[in-house]
Amino acid sequence: MRALLNGLAPGLPEQVRATIVRRADGMPLYAVEMIRMLVSGGNLVERDGIYVPVGDVSAVPVPETLTALIAARLDGLQPPERAVLQDAAVLGQSFTVPALGAVSGTDEVPLTEMLANFVRRELLTVNLDPRSPERGQYSFVQALIREVAYNQLSRNERKTRHLAAARWFESLGEDELASALAAHYAAAYHNAPRGPEADALASQARIALRGAAVRAASLGSHQQAVAFFRQAVDLTEDPAERADLLLRAAAEAADQTPDIELELASQAIELYREAGDLHGVARSATELALAYQNLWRPAEGVPLLEQAVRETAAIEEEPDAVRLQSELARTYANLHDPRALDLIDTVLGRAEALGNVQLIAEGLINRGLALGRSGRYHEPVALLRGVLPLTRAHGLVLSEMRAINNLSVFEFEDDPNEALNLVAQGAELSRRTGNLGALSYFRGGTI
Repeated sequence: MRALLNGLAPGLPEQVRATIVRRADGMPLYAVEMIRMLVSGGNLVERDGIYVPVGDVSAVPVPETLTALIAARLDGLQPPERAVLQDAAVLGQSFTVPALGAVSGTDEVPLTEMLANFVRRELLTVNLDPRSPERGQYSFVQALIREVAYNQLSRNERKTRHLAAARWFESLGEDELASALAAHYAAAYHNAPRGPEADALASQARIALRGAAVRAASLGSHQQAVAFFRQAVDLTEDPAERADLLLRAAAEAADQTPDIELELASQAIELYREAGDLHGVARSATELALAYQNLWRPAEGVPLLEQAVRETAAIEEEPDAVRLQSELARTYANLHDPRALDLIDTVLGRAEALGNVQLIAEGLINRGLALGRSGRYHEPVALLRGVLPLTRAHGLVLSEMRAINNLSVFEFEDDPNEALNLVAQGAELSRRTGNLGALSYFRGGTI
């Protein structure tokens, strides 16, 4: 396929080539028609034998001639068959017979006969591999066939069918179907006219998307969790709920994409400020501190953190505010700011009064960091070795990783072998708990 495209349009940009290859699904005719469409539409221009993109060609639309070609094939089906194929298109690129039966309301015998006919006509394929977990599932031969079949449905028809699919997946009660359930409720909402019904669908979609996000996060798919939370934000009008979703998305982004974490937490803190929610301000400011730390730009976060600490003075002895103060102290320590130790003492006193073991552990780790940054190494080693049993006894994995990493740094001068042993322990802990982002910290720097 790539050789064909190189012959048709030499110099075609890789992004455009990859999109065409994906959309064509191995059909040369489709690729030819796409190139013709781009050239005739002025999106690709030949200059000295090389084809150069003009404007945004990242989203390659289906050419009208190709749409007509596929539509003509679908028009050759009997109306009941065409309706079933459109129902299948609602379910996605691949689907099971029971799911299609639930959406179409067609009995199994006639449905099986129709599907066999679709396979003969090379509209669908069926997975017959006895070793495959998807054995018995049907798939569209080409993604474009599914797209055209789906686009033949009216918005109301799409809404009705997506809702039927959502209720089918919901009835199964299987956690692994959370993403499919969320997708169908969201699609039903997007195809519904604005009004009470759309509002109800939006509420169901938000619940499903939250569930899908939590499921993805539990499996270590943090970027997928971010995507689900962001979709839920788009379906939410209540500022408080939007802020909560944004903050949860920010926390999921922290492991691999701290720039996204920073963006989402910044949006959340503004919504919390508008609502006058001091606890929300404290939580989102803490997430911002973590984002700046993850980006290795702690100094940029100081003005924001100091402002947030002032804003939350009315709740300064409550857990959310104390955690914010702890992150400001950590930032000070990393920047060799002498204010760190005084603030850490304040945090430790408030954490003790609250009986909050996590805040106590973090305070002790921050104290060790501040002492080490000031050139005192024996005290932080003793502190960090003392805090490790506390973190392990209470399952404070992130605090344990911080303590191990910082201890390895301070041990290096006196005992390099022990420092390397600690780094290995930290790396193993991060791998075991699926925290890929922490692995990089064990290659240098403090966490």
